[in-house]
Parts: sequence; C-alpha cells; structure tokens
Amino acid sequence: LQHLEAIPTMGDVAIDFAIPPATDDLLEKARLRYSAVLESDLTVGDAVSLLLFDYVVEDKADAVIAMLGIETLQ
Repeated sequence: LQHLEAIPTMGDVAIDFAIPPATDDLLEKARLRYSAVLESDLTVGDAVSLLLFDYVVEDKADAVIAMLGIETLQ
C-alpha cells in the first residue's frame, strides 16, 4: 500500500478516459484480486495505478538485466 500512499488516486486532478466493456471487466477483476491480496477495499483507479507501476518496474528491471547481459528464464 506504500505506492498508493505515495501516489494517491484521489485528489485535485481528474483523468477521464473511455474503455471498452471487456477492459472494464478485466480491471474489475484486477481490482478484486488486489483488494484481496492487500486486504483493502481498492478502487478501479487504484488497480490501474498498481498495474502501471508493475509495468514500469518490470520494464526497467528487464532493461537493467539486458544491460548487464544476464540471461533469464522467461
């Protein structure tokens, strides 16, 4: 929950975007999974924030691993 404390999804800035129903369903499932794991009632915005954070961290980790020339088992 440190990420959500540092980067809250509720605040003065609002970002609205349209998503297809299938994507909405997937985000709701992600919200439910994150809520269960973190034992907290999260919003879909929280789930989007956590998914984006995970994507950025994984992307950066892959770049560092490639730069170091380490082979991974993916």
